[in-house]
Amino acid sequence: MEDLKGYENFLRKLAENDSSTIISNGGKDHAVILYSVLFDNTDKEVRIFCQSGNSEVWQDPVFIEALDKFLEKPGTDLKVLTAGEPSLASRWTDKENVDAFHIQEADKELIYTHFRNRKCNFAVFDKKRYRYEFNCDEFNAPEDSNEMAEMFDAAFVNASR
Repeated sequence: MEDLKGYENFLRKLAENDSSTIISNGGKDHAVILYSVLFDNTDKEVRIFCQSGNSEVWQDPVFIEALDKFLEKPGTDLKVLTAGEPSLASRWTDKENVDAFHIQEADKELIYTHFRNRKCNFAVFDKKRYRYEFNCDEFNAPEDSNEMAEMFDAAFVNASR
């Protein structure tokens, strides 16, 4: 538990300093803490590409509290694309600032090809920071985050048609 608190403090310091330090986010507990810090430090928009929106991360109380807190901020949006059938909880999908769609197969293949990973999940926070599952993350990386956001946005437009 102490290791996780140290990890959280480390992440909060990185966010405070807009650091571009590369970090590890392996495992559910680390992922939940990372999401929590990223939600706390996002002002406008989160984009998440995931398998269903119903993983153990999405069901964790720390993640739920952080996402709820983010969605309560005025002017925020959450956009979710799922590789499988979306199964986000209605606590989020009932909100006006949340949109979730199943990605079209062609767009999913483009993402998988781009990352050379058929099981990847990623999230982009204000086009400034990102989380990429199965890899390390760069805490403040606007260039990479913009590239991921553009790929996500193109797929999101297709999915919402």
